[in-house]
Amino acid sequence: MQPQFGFVLFLILTVLLLSLTVGTGLAGRRRLHFLSVLLTTGSLSGTIYFAELLGTLLDLESAGWAYPVHLWNAKAAVAAFLAALGTGAFYYFTEKGRRLHFFCAMLATALMVLALLTGLLMWMLAEPLPQ
Repeated sequence: MQPQFGFVLFLILTVLLLSLTVGTGLAGRRRLHFLSVLLTTGSLSGTIYFAELLGTLLDLESAGWAYPVHLWNAKAAVAAFLAALGTGAFYYFTEKGRRLHFFCAMLATALMVLALLTGLLMWMLAEPLPQ
């Protein structure tokens, strides 16, 4: 699969699954939420994999400020996502920490949206590497 196609495919799937995850979490549909979290995690992993492949085809430094901003944002989003996973598992099994999980999940979602926007901007600004 071409990196561009794989990236776009997994990115769209991740956004859709993340929307389902947020929706099921807010609706209190715990089992469906748990399943959607697992699917979102897998899809996000695929997105990151294809983004790395896509990065080998582009001169990311040529994207200027968008490159370091996106990297920082993407790393923060993954860290917040892992915090949301941890607090979600704790809440799922103990019924404690709901507010903390909600905060971590909303922070992760916001950072993922920012990573999406800065990543797309970086992709548009970066020059292709000579083949």
